[in-house]
Amino acid sequence: GTYNLLTDSLKHLYLLKENLYLKLKQSAYNLEQKNKTNRKLNKELEQKKSEIILLSEAVKQSKLQGKKATELIDFILNSEIIKKSLSVKTQSIYQNISDLYIEGGKDFLENSDFDNSIVNFKIAEYFSPSKVKTDSLIKIAEKGIFADSLFYTGQQKKAIIVYNEISGSGFSSNYCNLQNAKIKESRLVWKDQLEQIEKRPNALDRLYLDPSSLILKNKKLYCIPSEIGKFINLRELDISFNKLKTLPPDIEHLSKLEIIWINDNQIYRLPESFRKLKSLKQINLNGNNTLDIFAFINIMTDLPNIKELDLERNKIKYLPSEIGKLKNLEILNLYKNDLETLPKELANLNKLKHLDIGSNLNLNLTQAAGIISEIQSLEILNMFNIDQIDLSEEFVKLTSLKEINLSFNKNLDIAKALEILAKLPKLEYIDLSGNEMIELPLNIADLKYLKKINLSGNKFERSQKRKIKKILPENCQIIW
Repeated sequence: GTYNLLTDSLKHLYLLKENLYLKLKQSAYNLEQKNKTNRKLNKELEQKKSEIILLSEAVKQSKLQGKKATELIDFILNSEIIKKSLSVKTQSIYQNISDLYIEGGKDFLENSDFDNSIVNFKIAEYFSPSKVKTDSLIKIAEKGIFADSLFYTGQQKKAIIVYNEISGSGFSSNYCNLQNAKIKESRLVWKDQLEQIEKRPNALDRLYLDPSSLILKNKKLYCIPSEIGKFINLRELDISFNKLKTLPPDIEHLSKLEIIWINDNQIYRLPESFRKLKSLKQINLNGNNTLDIFAFINIMTDLPNIKELDLERNKIKYLPSEIGKLKNLEILNLYKNDLETLPKELANLNKLKHLDIGSNLNLNLTQAAGIISEIQSLEILNMFNIDQIDLSEEFVKLTSLKEINLSFNKNLDIAKALEILAKLPKLEYIDLSGNEMIELPLNIADLKYLKKINLSGNKFERSQKRKIKKILPENCQIIW
């Protein structure tokens, strides 16, 4: 009997264990599904917030305040996700948009554009459900529409009464005078107005077509919505200081884009469609230290009009040889990377005027000098803070050089450097600041065309400063 009792107890415990295991497994599955749902929800929320920021910033920077409002609200708020899962940041964005549209509506009210004022107030009401701010304003605008309908149907006397009531509400104080004048001049003025309204394209399309520049700087964006591709007249786009890892493929539609600021993000790669931005002249990508420089330069080779490339602070160790294909490049900023050498193909950039290789502490300048010296179009050269710097005799080939920065190079042989620089016929400015010099070699006098020299951050005594003034060209500006 005891044996049977133990056997039954063990079976019971086994069943309890199996049941508990199944429950735990089901709980784990439910938790994973919940996490998946939350991740999807967060992703959709982030996308939705980016759409709101993009369009609200476009509205603020547009000349078309309010004209796009009806379609804009449908476009932005096409999901119940926002209503159900508002984060604190999203609520803040909503309040900002609500305030923006209230102000826009008031502006329209002041200018007696009653239709657009109502649209603005209703959008404001949608973003901020409290009706305290908007109810009375909507009533004034509706009264204005009623007054307009009276005026347009020939009931001028009644229209004037209503206009005067609106004026008494503190809005459109000049409207009655304007309308009275119109009534006296012609009863058919409204026909022309209606014709103009009918010719207008739809609201959102006007927003997309309007701006030539758009600033989305420092908006904490994790993504740029695909709708960016609809702003087809953009010439300048600033999406710097966000948290972007790439850009949407739809950016290919910005065929007129000339300048883009993507600095201080987390860009790894740009989409292949970026190759289609044939009008692009200037790219600022500094501060993206995860950048795949080889993939990036490969894309750049398909952009024939690139003139300025800013790759500062990207932890670049090696530049791909393909950079030599950017034949129209005029400005190249490689400041504060981890470069060790420069590709020999850099010498093919025969239009390059400005090169910055400053603060590349591991750069082999002996190797780099042989390449830089072949870029005879160079006018400005920055070699700030390079650890093992030694100005090579090869630099005498830089006959177009006008400015050179040799600051914060304590190991630099100044006398040798000046001997070489004296052979450059167009050199006008030298920066020798921060080199802790106590005296300046006398051969500085050989730089007869020098117009400006920076000697700040050194240790010259007064007598030495007087001596320097005497030996420099008479009109040379000295920065102490």
